Amino acid sequence: MMKKGQISIEFIFMITIIMVFSLSLISVISYYHKSEIKDKSDDSVNNILLYLQNEVITASKMRSGYSKDFELPLKIDNKNYDIETYTNEIILEFMGNEHIIIIPDVEGNISIPSNTIKKVGEVIKIN
Repeated sequence: MMKKGQISIEFIFMITIIMVFSLSLISVISYYHKSEIKDKSDDSVNNILLYLQNEVITASKMRSGYSKDFELPLKIDNKNYDIETYTNEIILEFMGNEHIIIIPDVEGNISIPSNTIKKVGEVIKIN
C-alpha cells in the first residue's frame, strides 16, 4: 500500500514533467511562428525591391521623355521602413536589417509612398 507522501511526490513529479513538456512545445511553436512571420516580411521586402529595380530598368530602356508615377506601401506588415537611393543601389532598411539591390544609375531619392520616375536624355531621375 502506498503512503500519502509517496503519492504526493509522484503527483508533483508528473505535474513537473507535463509542465516541462508543455513549455517545450510552446517554445517550439513560437519559434516556428516567428520564423514564418519573418519569412513573410522578407518576401514583402524583396517584392518591393524587385518592383523598384524593374521600374528603374524599364525607365533605362525607354526613350527620353518617359515618365511614370508609382506608389509604395506606407508600411510593411504594419511596421515602418526606410528607403534610400544611391547612384546604383537601393537600400531598404526594415526591422534593423538592410536589404540592398543593384540598379542602373539614377538621380534623386525614392519617397514613401508617391514617386515619379523620368528619363531625361540618358539620365534616370526619381522624384
